Amino acid sequence: ILGHYLSIGGPARIGLPTTSEKDGVRGSKVSTFTGGEIHWSPKTGVHAVLGDIHGAYKKHKGAPGNLGLPTSDEFRAGRGAVAQRFQNGLALWTPRNGARIVQGHILNEYGKLGWERGVLGLPVTDEHNARGARVSRFENGAIYWSPKTGVAAVYGDNYKQYARMGYERSVLGIPTSSEFSGAKGARVNRFQNGGLIIWSRKHGSHAIYGRIVQRYASLGWERGVMGLPRSSEFSAGHNVRVNQFEGGSIYWHPKTGGDAHAVYGRN
Repeated sequence: ILGHYLSIGGPARIGLPTTSEKDGVRGSKVSTFTGGEIHWSPKTGVHAVLGDIHGAYKKHKGAPGNLGLPTSDEFRAGRGAVAQRFQNGLALWTPRNGARIVQGHILNEYGKLGWERGVLGLPVTDEHNARGARVSRFENGAIYWSPKTGVAAVYGDNYKQYARMGYERSVLGIPTSSEFSGAKGARVNRFQNGGLIIWSRKHGSHAIYGRIVQRYASLGWERGVMGLPRSSEFSAGHNVRVNQFEGGSIYWHPKTGGDAHAVYGRN
Protein backbone atom coordinates (compact mmCIF):
# COMPACT_ATOMS: atom_id res chain seq x y z
CA ILE A 1 0.00 0.00 0.00
CA LEU A 2 2.87 2.41 0.79
CA GLY A 3 4.52 1.66 -2.56
CA HIS A 4 1.26 2.36 -4.40
CA TYR A 5 0.66 5.52 -2.39
CA LEU A 6 4.00 6.90 -3.49
CA SER A 7 3.66 5.71 -7.09
CA ILE A 8 0.39 7.59 -7.68
CA GLY A 9 1.71 10.86 -6.23
CA GLY A 10 1.28 10.49 -2.46
CA PRO A 11 -0.25 13.50 -0.66
CA ALA A 12 -0.59 15.50 -3.89
CA ARG A 13 -2.94 12.89 -5.38
CA ILE A 14 -4.81 11.17 -2.55
CA GLY A 15 -3.99 13.29 0.48
CA LEU A 16 -2.64 12.39 3.90
CA PRO A 17 -3.45 9.14 5.75
CA THR A 18 -6.33 9.26 8.21
CA THR A 19 -5.95 5.69 9.52
CA SER A 20 -3.28 3.09 9.89
CA GLU A 21 -3.56 0.04 7.64
CA LYS A 22 -6.36 -2.22 8.84
CA ASP A 23 -8.08 -5.44 7.91
CA GLY A 24 -10.72 -5.11 5.22
CA VAL A 25 -13.26 -7.49 3.69
CA ARG A 26 -12.43 -10.77 1.93
CA GLY A 27 -8.90 -11.00 3.34
CA SER A 28 -7.95 -7.50 2.18
CA LYS A 29 -6.03 -4.64 3.77
CA VAL A 30 -7.08 -1.00 3.50
CA SER A 31 -5.65 2.42 4.32
CA THR A 32 -7.80 5.55 4.19
CA PHE A 33 -6.64 9.03 3.18
CA THR A 34 -8.15 12.50 3.06
CA GLY A 35 -8.86 11.99 -0.65
CA GLY A 36 -9.70 8.29 -0.91
CA GLU A 37 -8.68 4.72 -0.03
CA ILE A 38 -6.10 2.16 -1.08
CA HIS A 39 -7.09 -1.52 -0.96
CA TRP A 40 -4.93 -4.61 -1.29
CA SER A 41 -5.79 -8.30 -1.41
CA PRO A 42 -3.95 -11.34 -2.76
CA LYS A 43 -6.70 -11.82 -5.34
CA THR A 44 -7.20 -8.25 -6.60
CA GLY A 45 -3.81 -6.62 -5.99
CA VAL A 46 -3.37 -3.03 -4.81
CA HIS A 47 -5.59 -0.23 -6.14
CA ALA A 48 -6.57 3.30 -5.12
CA VAL A 49 -10.09 4.72 -5.18
CA LEU A 50 -10.19 8.50 -5.16
CA GLY A 51 -12.02 11.64 -6.21
CA ASP A 52 -15.61 11.52 -7.44
CA ILE A 53 -15.40 7.78 -8.04
CA HIS A 54 -14.50 7.36 -4.37
CA GLY A 55 -17.60 9.38 -3.47
CA ALA A 56 -19.79 7.11 -5.59
CA TYR A 57 -18.05 4.04 -4.13
CA LYS A 58 -18.87 5.22 -0.60
CA LYS A 59 -22.54 5.70 -1.57
CA HIS A 60 -22.52 2.02 -2.50
CA LYS A 61 -21.03 1.18 0.93
CA GLY A 62 -17.50 0.69 -0.36
CA ALA A 63 -15.80 -2.70 -0.27
CA PRO A 64 -18.37 -4.28 2.10
CA GLY A 65 -21.14 -3.29 -0.33
CA ASN A 66 -22.23 -4.95 -3.55
CA LEU A 67 -19.35 -3.56 -5.63
CA GLY A 68 -16.63 -5.36 -3.68
CA LEU A 69 -12.95 -4.49 -3.96
CA PRO A 70 -11.37 -2.44 -6.76
CA THR A 71 -9.68 -4.55 -9.43
CA SER A 72 -8.06 -1.64 -11.27
CA ASP A 73 -6.95 1.90 -10.69
CA GLU A 74 -8.62 4.70 -12.65
CA PHE A 75 -7.96 4.55 -16.40
CA ARG A 76 -8.92 6.50 -19.50
CA ALA A 77 -11.99 5.11 -21.25
CA GLY A 78 -13.88 6.07 -24.41
CA ARG A 79 -15.78 9.33 -24.98
CA GLY A 80 -13.60 11.26 -22.55
CA ALA A 81 -14.52 9.15 -19.51
CA VAL A 82 -12.40 8.01 -16.59
CA ALA A 83 -13.23 4.46 -15.51
CA GLN A 84 -12.48 2.06 -12.67
CA ARG A 85 -13.34 -1.61 -12.35
CA PHE A 86 -14.52 -3.37 -9.20
CA GLN A 87 -15.23 -7.01 -8.46
CA ASN A 88 -18.91 -6.54 -9.20
CA GLY A 89 -19.20 -3.32 -11.15
CA LEU A 90 -17.76 -0.50 -13.21
CA ALA A 91 -17.52 3.22 -12.42
CA LEU A 92 -17.47 5.77 -15.25
CA TRP A 93 -16.86 9.48 -14.63
CA THR A 94 -17.19 12.51 -16.89
CA PRO A 95 -17.44 16.20 -16.00
CA ARG A 96 -20.95 16.27 -17.47
CA ASN A 97 -22.43 13.15 -15.84
CA GLY A 98 -20.30 12.75 -12.73
CA ALA A 99 -19.38 9.29 -11.44
CA ARG A 100 -21.93 6.58 -12.27
CA ILE A 101 -21.90 2.91 -11.30
CA VAL A 102 -23.02 0.08 -13.61
CA GLN A 103 -23.29 -3.39 -12.08
CA GLY A 104 -24.77 -6.88 -12.12
CA HIS A 105 -26.88 -8.15 -15.02
CA ILE A 106 -27.08 -4.63 -16.43
CA LEU A 107 -23.27 -4.42 -16.57
CA ASN A 108 -23.09 -7.70 -18.49
CA GLU A 109 -25.55 -6.42 -21.11
CA TYR A 110 -23.68 -3.11 -21.30
CA GLY A 111 -20.50 -5.01 -22.11
CA LYS A 112 -22.22 -6.98 -24.89
CA LEU A 113 -23.26 -3.68 -26.46
CA GLY A 114 -19.72 -2.27 -26.51
CA TRP A 115 -19.43 -0.45 -23.16
CA GLU A 116 -19.24 3.36 -23.39
CA ARG A 117 -18.06 3.19 -27.01
CA GLY A 118 -21.18 1.29 -28.04
CA VAL A 119 -24.72 2.29 -28.95
CA LEU A 120 -25.69 3.28 -25.39
CA GLY A 121 -22.86 5.70 -24.67
CA LEU A 122 -22.06 6.76 -21.10
CA PRO A 123 -24.29 6.17 -18.06
CA VAL A 124 -26.26 9.18 -16.85
CA THR A 125 -27.81 7.52 -13.75
CA ASP A 126 -26.92 4.84 -11.27
CA GLU A 127 -29.10 1.73 -11.21
CA HIS A 128 -32.48 2.46 -9.60
CA ASN A 129 -35.99 1.04 -9.17
CA ALA A 130 -38.49 1.19 -12.03
CA ARG A 131 -41.89 -0.49 -11.58
CA GLY A 132 -40.56 -3.75 -10.15
CA ALA A 133 -37.40 -3.69 -12.25
CA ARG A 134 -33.93 -2.18 -11.94
CA VAL A 135 -32.80 0.28 -14.61
CA SER A 136 -29.66 2.18 -15.58
CA ARG A 137 -30.08 5.03 -18.05
CA PHE A 138 -27.44 5.97 -20.60
CA GLU A 139 -26.92 8.81 -23.07
CA ASN A 140 -28.69 6.89 -25.85
CA GLY A 141 -30.89 4.37 -24.07
CA ALA A 142 -31.51 2.27 -20.99
CA ILE A 143 -31.00 -1.26 -19.68
CA TYR A 144 -33.68 -2.89 -17.53
CA TRP A 145 -33.48 -6.02 -15.40
CA SER A 146 -35.98 -7.91 -13.26
CA PRO A 147 -36.09 -11.54 -12.07
CA LYS A 148 -39.27 -12.06 -14.12
CA THR A 149 -38.32 -10.35 -17.39
CA GLY A 150 -34.54 -10.75 -17.42
CA VAL A 151 -32.24 -8.10 -18.88
CA ALA A 152 -33.19 -5.96 -21.89
CA ALA A 153 -31.73 -2.88 -23.57
CA VAL A 154 -33.71 -0.21 -25.45
CA TYR A 155 -31.75 2.37 -27.42
CA GLY A 156 -31.69 4.64 -30.43
CA ASP A 157 -34.95 5.55 -32.15
CA ASN A 158 -36.85 2.80 -30.34
CA TYR A 159 -35.79 4.35 -27.03
CA LYS A 160 -36.96 7.78 -28.19
CA GLN A 161 -40.38 6.30 -29.00
CA TYR A 162 -40.44 4.53 -25.62
CA ALA A 163 -39.60 7.85 -23.92
CA ARG A 164 -42.43 9.66 -25.72
CA MET A 165 -44.84 7.07 -24.34
CA GLY A 166 -43.63 7.37 -20.74
CA TYR A 167 -41.01 4.61 -20.43
CA GLU A 168 -41.97 1.75 -18.07
CA ARG A 169 -45.02 3.75 -16.83
CA SER A 170 -46.61 3.49 -20.28
CA VAL A 171 -49.00 0.86 -21.66
CA LEU A 172 -45.94 -1.09 -22.82
CA GLY A 173 -44.44 -1.73 -19.36
CA ILE A 174 -40.90 -3.05 -18.95
CA PRO A 175 -38.94 -4.31 -21.98
CA THR A 176 -38.56 -8.08 -22.20
CA SER A 177 -36.07 -8.17 -25.06
CA SER A 178 -33.11 -6.18 -26.19
CA GLU A 179 -33.39 -4.85 -29.73
CA PHE A 180 -33.28 -7.65 -32.31
CA SER A 181 -33.55 -7.99 -36.09
CA GLY A 182 -36.98 -8.57 -37.60
CA ALA A 183 -38.08 -9.09 -41.18
CA LYS A 184 -37.68 -6.44 -43.89
CA GLY A 185 -34.77 -4.78 -42.09
CA ALA A 186 -36.80 -4.06 -38.95
CA ARG A 187 -35.34 -3.60 -35.48
CA VAL A 188 -37.69 -4.73 -32.70
CA ASN A 189 -38.11 -4.51 -28.91
CA ARG A 190 -40.73 -6.55 -27.06
CA PHE A 191 -42.39 -5.39 -23.83
CA GLN A 192 -44.00 -6.79 -20.71
CA ASN A 193 -47.62 -6.10 -21.64
CA GLY A 194 -47.46 -7.80 -25.02
CA GLY A 195 -46.61 -4.75 -27.10
CA LEU A 196 -43.61 -3.96 -29.24
CA ILE A 197 -41.75 -1.12 -30.89
CA ILE A 198 -40.61 -1.66 -34.48
CA TRP A 199 -38.11 0.52 -36.33
CA SER A 200 -37.48 0.54 -40.06
CA ARG A 201 -35.33 2.86 -42.12
CA LYS A 202 -38.30 3.88 -44.24
CA HIS A 203 -40.92 4.44 -41.53
CA GLY A 204 -39.03 5.11 -38.28
CA SER A 205 -40.04 3.70 -34.87
CA HIS A 206 -43.66 2.90 -34.01
CA ALA A 207 -45.40 1.20 -31.08
CA ILE A 208 -48.07 -1.49 -31.41
CA TYR A 209 -49.90 -2.82 -28.35
CA GLY A 210 -53.16 -4.04 -26.87
CA ARG A 211 -55.78 -5.64 -29.13
CA ILE A 212 -54.14 -4.23 -32.23
CA VAL A 213 -50.86 -6.04 -31.61
CA GLN A 214 -52.81 -9.27 -31.08
CA ARG A 215 -54.42 -8.89 -34.51
CA TYR A 216 -51.05 -7.97 -36.03
CA ALA A 217 -49.57 -11.17 -34.57
CA SER A 218 -52.41 -13.28 -36.03
CA LEU A 219 -51.60 -11.84 -39.47
CA GLY A 220 -47.92 -12.76 -39.32
CA TRP A 221 -46.26 -9.66 -37.84
CA GLU A 222 -44.12 -7.65 -40.29
CA ARG A 223 -43.70 -10.73 -42.51
CA GLY A 224 -47.45 -10.92 -43.09
CA VAL A 225 -49.95 -9.02 -45.21
CA MET A 226 -49.74 -5.89 -43.04
CA GLY A 227 -45.98 -5.41 -43.40
CA LEU A 228 -44.15 -2.80 -41.34
CA PRO A 229 -45.96 -0.17 -39.25
CA ARG A 230 -46.22 3.35 -40.65
CA SER A 231 -47.66 4.82 -37.43
CA SER A 232 -47.98 4.20 -33.75
CA GLU A 233 -51.50 3.71 -32.40
CA PHE A 234 -53.54 6.92 -32.60
CA SER A 235 -57.11 8.10 -32.10
CA ALA A 236 -59.34 8.36 -35.18
CA GLY A 237 -62.19 9.91 -33.20
CA HIS A 238 -65.32 8.34 -31.69
CA ASN A 239 -63.18 6.04 -29.49
CA VAL A 240 -61.60 4.39 -32.53
CA ARG A 241 -57.91 3.46 -32.23
CA VAL A 242 -55.80 2.80 -35.33
CA ASN A 243 -52.36 1.62 -36.44
CA GLN A 244 -51.40 2.14 -40.06
CA PHE A 245 -49.18 -0.38 -41.87
CA GLU A 246 -47.64 -0.73 -45.30
CA GLY A 247 -50.40 -3.12 -46.35
CA GLY A 248 -53.39 -1.56 -44.59
CA SER A 249 -54.70 -0.54 -41.16
CA ILE A 250 -55.87 -2.23 -37.97
CA TYR A 251 -58.79 -0.67 -36.09
CA TRP A 252 -60.10 -1.17 -32.58
CA HIS A 253 -63.33 0.11 -31.03
CA PRO A 254 -64.88 -0.93 -27.69
CA LYS A 255 -68.18 -1.77 -29.41
CA THR A 256 -66.71 -4.28 -31.90
CA GLY A 257 -66.63 -7.18 -29.50
CA GLY A 258 -63.31 -6.19 -27.93
CA ASP A 259 -61.28 -7.42 -30.90
CA ALA A 260 -59.30 -5.38 -33.40
CA HIS A 261 -60.00 -5.75 -37.10
CA ALA A 262 -57.71 -5.34 -40.11
CA VAL A 263 -58.43 -3.78 -43.48
CA TYR A 264 -55.83 -4.57 -46.13
CA GLY A 265 -55.23 -5.55 -49.72
CA ARG A 266 -57.90 -4.55 -52.26
CA ASN A 267 -60.16 -3.44 -49.43
